[in-house]
Amino acid sequence: MNASIKAELQRLLAHLESPNLEDGRAELLNGSVVCESGILRVTDPKAGGRHASVVSTAQVRIVVNGQEAVQPAEVRQADRLEVRIFHDKAYELTVADDAMRVYLHVFTENMYERRLADCGPTFFYVPQSELVPLADKATIVAQVRQELQEMEIISPIEEEALQEALHAPFRTAVVVASGKPAKLGRDGYIETMFPHATEQVIADWQRKVDYRNHGLIPSVAGGDTIAIIHRAVPGESGVDLFGREVPPTPVSDVKVGLRRNVRMDDTGRVIALKAGRPSLTGDTVKIFDIQTVHIVEGDVDLTVGNVLFNGDVLIQGDVQEGMRVEATGNITVLGNAFSAVLVSCQHVYIHGHATKSQVYGGRLGLLYSKAYELIGKIMAQYDALEKETNAAHEMAEKKGLHVTIGQIASLLIQNRHPGLHGVIGEFSELIASAGAMIPLEFKLLVRMLRLFGNKELLDRINNWNDVQKIHDYLLLSKVQIENSVFEESDIVLSFANLSQLETNGSLVVTGQGLLNCQVTVNKNCLFKNPDSSIKGGRIVAKGRIHAFEAGTPFGRNTYLEVGESVKLNKAEGVIIKVGDRVVQIPDERHDLYFSLDKQGNLHQEKNRHRERRA
Repeated sequence: MNASIKAELQRLLAHLESPNLEDGRAELLNGSVVCESGILRVTDPKAGGRHASVVSTAQVRIVVNGQEAVQPAEVRQADRLEVRIFHDKAYELTVADDAMRVYLHVFTENMYERRLADCGPTFFYVPQSELVPLADKATIVAQVRQELQEMEIISPIEEEALQEALHAPFRTAVVVASGKPAKLGRDGYIETMFPHATEQVIADWQRKVDYRNHGLIPSVAGGDTIAIIHRAVPGESGVDLFGREVPPTPVSDVKVGLRRNVRMDDTGRVIALKAGRPSLTGDTVKIFDIQTVHIVEGDVDLTVGNVLFNGDVLIQGDVQEGMRVEATGNITVLGNAFSAVLVSCQHVYIHGHATKSQVYGGRLGLLYSKAYELIGKIMAQYDALEKETNAAHEMAEKKGLHVTIGQIASLLIQNRHPGLHGVIGEFSELIASAGAMIPLEFKLLVRMLRLFGNKELLDRINNWNDVQKIHDYLLLSKVQIENSVFEESDIVLSFANLSQLETNGSLVVTGQGLLNCQVTVNKNCLFKNPDSSIKGGRIVAKGRIHAFEAGTPFGRNTYLEVGESVKLNKAEGVIIKVGDRVVQIPDERHDLYFSLDKQGNLHQEKNRHRERRA
């Protein structure tokens, strides 16, 4: 209350305490206000008395002739008075963000009715209110119905839920009306009739299966169904609280490609046209084929020669020193690999050891991944070179210098982009090493890129459009790689020593472990034997490294680098890099788990779930 209102109230109250007197009789000459049953009645003054006054409060607003009495206002019997009582709301309706549910919160502490208190004749009327508990809750129910209608909610009210809300615990939200949700559809999917190759191999090895007697697994005959393609099932639209359509989540069919050894009937069954191993590769497009299997009944040595095969290769002996095995399918070695090179476009399985060997799984995927990276670097330098060359040529023309655009480009490569030759050279070597695995288009791109290394040819170019086709081919090659994402391929072996292991999938070690190996995998490095260890070497995994023991107190540190997490039962003499965070463990420690949180901070905790035999 401000000072002026307070002073006026004090003056009026003092006047009330000193009524006018006539002829010795006490007669009230001032006007008055009476409140009875919520109705205000005004009496005008007599014999020159003063008019009564009224003023609003926070809970009760008094309106005199359409104007609220925010400050004390004189009133007359002829005035039109309105009383507006403000109630603390007994409930609240909240609509969910998706407009599919409306919640009712009942505030039990506010379940009363505020009424105007009766008051006898008074010269200055300050309204008072009183709280009367609700005899029943029908009033709230009616108010809720009215408000829902005003909100234009057309979904029917759930009567039981409404009654539940009235008796719910303090401020509990209850859904009293709901829309009809959209019915979810289902994406298309592939149901395969053969086991995953890596899982099958690991399971067989753990059961000590003899592959010489077991035959080729998995294997099918011509006419067998190897998979069923299930088409997508679209969903159904729903309706929200306000009657608006809620479309279902879009669904998509699985994209399937068929090689010449398979066909698909009208029902979606994929059928083998010949005997062999069913193969499913690809990511964005799933490619079915039947791999022919080439069997070497013994060792791969000088008497057999290098093995290059378009399909699977099964070697029932060892791969001897200096020998090379390449396959577009899986490579399975039932013995060991000694100073050998194994290159597979899919999985590599070595039942025994790999010593001083190079083993590459998912080779085509690895080649494409590296090629994609190098093409990106070449395009970045090309774009910068084009911009600078055109700008310099324009300046040269303004100054009357007669030089070709190729001469300017050659000079810029020499002085500002010397790294372009190195990247092109690295790309050329990569394509050359791929041999027949890589498409012919990439070899043509290599020939086109030679222009930047031939100063004589480059100097003759007068228009940059003559070079533009190189950029177009780079872009085409990049898109081709993006549309040819290959399925991750695994390397599974028992033990490796002084070997280089690379795959675009995971490395799974089932035996003693790794000794001084260089490992690069796009997914995980996992160890299945609790007696296995990682000693020396370098392992880089974009996913996880989960092992039992790593490092040694002697010799060089063991280096482990991951993108997700490292889990070890025991570590000593180990350097661990998670993301860009590095941890050194010089002394023996146990039960370690390192990972990155969402903010990129290194998170370390005790490994409560020690690695056990899978």
